[in-house]
Amino acid sequence: MRKKSLWWLILALAMLIPLVVWAESKREKCLKACEMSVEYCTKACKDGAGGKPGADAECKKACDFAKKKCEEVCQKRY
Repeated sequence: MRKKSLWWLILALAMLIPLVVWAESKREKCLKACEMSVEYCTKACKDGAGGKPGADAECKKACDFAKKKCEEVCQKRY
């Protein structure tokens, strides 16, 4: 009986490994998407600030905040 329990435990662990790898891969893709959206946001800030004092800095703060929230969602979801 003990051998059978050990066998099931090993089998269960072996099945969990691909799930962990799959989840990690999804998390990495999600984080990469966050990074790309921040790059786009930053570029839009540079294009849209139009030389207004402080507008560029405020826009970048908003981009950083959006990135932080995006990363939190990735961590919770995957």
